[in-house]
Amino acid sequence: MTRTRRPSPSTLKILTGLSAAPEGLHGYALMKETSLASGTLYPILMRLTERGWLEKAWDMSEAGPPRRIYTLTAKGRTKLETLQSETRLQSASATEKLA
Repeated sequence: MTRTRRPSPSTLKILTGLSAAPEGLHGYALMKETSLASGTLYPILMRLTERGWLEKAWDMSEAGPPRRIYTLTAKGRTKLETLQSETRLQSASATEKLA
């Protein structure tokens, strides 16, 4: 069952972190980028992949063990842009109410 509520701040951190890295990031780099613990990060990565917002692939580097690299899909990038736009509109609306 798909959730219809607004994504959590942790989800937004992950999407934003991945948008800044078009080549993608592996889990440990995402943990450092977002300051999220692995117990928070990996379940979100799994959900976002299931929704089609992220794509994952194996990095078979000779410098170390294989790692999964996560990248934003076109659907994920569109969703992030929509969320950022909604946030800007909400901020503008709140500012107008204060003025």
